[in-house]
Amino acid sequence: MRFLIKRSITLLLTMFLVSVFSFVVFQIIPGDSAALKLGLNADAASIEALRESMGLNKNILIRFIDWLTSAMHGDFGTSTQYSMPVTQLLKQRMEITAWLAVISILLILAASLLLSLLASLKEDGWIDRLIIILSQTFMSVPPFFMGILLVLVFGITLHWFQTGNCPDPSADFTGFIAFMIYPAIAIALPKIAMTAKFLRSSLLREKELEYVRTAKSKGSSNLRIMLYHVLKNALLPVITFMGMVIADVFAGSIIVEQVFNIPGIGKTLVVAISNRDFPVVQTIVLYIALLVIVINFIVDVLYQWIDPRIKMD
Repeated sequence: MRFLIKRSITLLLTMFLVSVFSFVVFQIIPGDSAALKLGLNADAASIEALRESMGLNKNILIRFIDWLTSAMHGDFGTSTQYSMPVTQLLKQRMEITAWLAVISILLILAASLLLSLLASLKEDGWIDRLIIILSQTFMSVPPFFMGILLVLVFGITLHWFQTGNCPDPSADFTGFIAFMIYPAIAIALPKIAMTAKFLRSSLLREKELEYVRTAKSKGSSNLRIMLYHVLKNALLPVITFMGMVIADVFAGSIIVEQVFNIPGIGKTLVVAISNRDFPVVQTIVLYIALLVIVINFIVDVLYQWIDPRIKMD
């Protein structure tokens, strides 16, 4: 109970600091959202009137208190670019990014688990060496470059999907999922390589322990020992790493969404920054920060679930 209270306080404090930082930074950087909205030909009086209606003429402390009070009630303001509530604007975009992240995470978990088990069953075998080579290769390829390659090969050359045209999930959910496989692969491949290598090392360390030799002396096969004994213990040091990987998947989809022209949170964030749409930017930054904090909290809880000897208090 004490652990949950401490983590809850830490979560609230971190979110407050992130909100302060994001608000202040985007208020002091050059650029005027009112001037950008009206265009280059707008006169000074029109710009000043719009700034007044948007509340930009108020003191920065007053603007922050007003924004924070509204945010605590679920109102994150109105987008200066689209002239609509931020929550309404981001609702569908968050759904698209969430699907992309979920598919990527499932690919990472399934592929890295399979590859690490295959590699560790017979250390220094040809399968192990091949997996190590592939891991080293894909770890060095950034997701955005992998996305460009996938677009060139499967989109432009083979025409397996229509580049730059992400289907609407509410109208064509099957087509939407089929399209999202490609950006998910671009995000997942480097993470699969890192996770598989890390988990392989953990599995090999566990294989050298006494309980494994005891299980072998009782006639258990290598595969059974791996699945029922070694894997669970080997997962413990990998959990923290996986927490960082999952958080990076949510935050790191920004550039990949640009490559595939996906109307998700990442693309919306880039457009909002370029147009000085500060309510949208602040909301997305808080969303990403909250995801990272919640994922770290789940990682701490999983530690105790996997190994009850760990006391969170």
